[in-house]
Amino acid sequence: MSAEYGVTSGGTWGIFESYSEEESVEKVEVRNEDNQAEEQKALSKEVKKTWKCTLVSGETPPSAGEVLTVGTWSGIVDSVKKTQENGNHYTTYEVVASQRDAATLTAYSAPA
Repeated sequence: MSAEYGVTSGGTWGIFESYSEEESVEKVEVRNEDNQAEEQKALSKEVKKTWKCTLVSGETPPSAGEVLTVGTWSGIVDSVKKTQENGNHYTTYEVVASQRDAATLTAYSAPA
C-alpha cells in the first residue's frame, strides 16, 4: 500500500497549494400522506473542485462565471476568494468550479 502524494499539478495562473473534490447529487423525493419519504431518485450529479493557490507573477486568476480547464476536467468557476495576510508575503486565491452531469459549459456573459 502506498499513499497518494498531495497536489501534483498546477494551472498556468497559479501554484496549487491544496486541492479538494466533492461529488453531490440533486434528488427528488416521493412522500406519503404522513410526509415520510417513500422513494428517492437522483436527478443529476455535480462535481465541485476547489484549488488554493499562489498567483504566478504576471498572471491573473480565473473569474467567477468563466469556464476553467485544469488538465482534462472543465467546469464553470463558482467563486474566487482572494486572501492577503500580514504574515504571508504572497496573495493566495481559492478558486471553486463545478460541472453538473455532462452539461455543455457556457461562460457568463454580462447583459448588453
